[in-house]
Amino acid sequence: MTPQMLTFNIISLSLIVIICVVLRCTVKDHKGKVAALRVFAWLTFLLHISIMWETSLYNNATGEAPRSVLYPLYHCNVVMYLLMVVAYLPQDKKAFKFLAPFVSLGGVLGGLLTTFTYMFPIWNDAGQFSYEQAKSTFSHITMILACLWMLCGGMVKLRVKSIPSIIAMLLLEGANGLIFNFLLTRSIKGQVIYADANAMWLRFPIIGDNKALMGYFIGIYAAVVFSLVCLIWELVAVASARKKGINEPYSWKKQAVADYND
Repeated sequence: MTPQMLTFNIISLSLIVIICVVLRCTVKDHKGKVAALRVFAWLTFLLHISIMWETSLYNNATGEAPRSVLYPLYHCNVVMYLLMVVAYLPQDKKAFKFLAPFVSLGGVLGGLLTTFTYMFPIWNDAGQFSYEQAKSTFSHITMILACLWMLCGGMVKLRVKSIPSIIAMLLLEGANGLIFNFLLTRSIKGQVIYADANAMWLRFPIIGDNKALMGYFIGIYAAVVFSLVCLIWELVAVASARKKGINEPYSWKKQAVADYND
């Protein structure tokens, strides 16, 4: 990471925290919280696909986009699309409860990991402005904002009982990768669609030749990290509630209220 990218990340993450704190203090009603989430989700999605409009300005009026924009080939692509789904799901429904913990936690951690591996925020390696790099950086930043707002706004409360759905989603991401790798390495009219397809990094390591950085192992690492975060989050949340005189049960305890869904 370059000093420019580090500075950009520090400023961006500081603004994200400030926005979430301000919204948490000012937006109290549920409709307002959902409206903010939808704005952030749309902003993320539009930034993600905007490369098609940008290229149409100079590419003989033809818009183009990398396959990772058109298809959910990688973790952050999946989260960006699922954000649009989660933002419009009723939050008392099972679908939201199944998807939201994965989207919120996966979006924050995945976005942070991605932005801290970028070399430059808006320039390519040659030091020239690159819209593709800029839109990727900013779409990840807004994704982090949307997903963190789900947590800070109380729409998602991570608990140990969230772990099974998170792991299920990680497995579905792996299945998604296998399917796209299979489809994209097929031939059409005698020509392979995309010989180097590497959805979810299941065919080649994400960095170099290190087999430990292939998608199969990354999924295991993610499951462990996500589980630990859920455990710690619940321990801190319950301890905080009990200090306020609220006898909140741990989600894994038998005496936990049956409809305690957060």
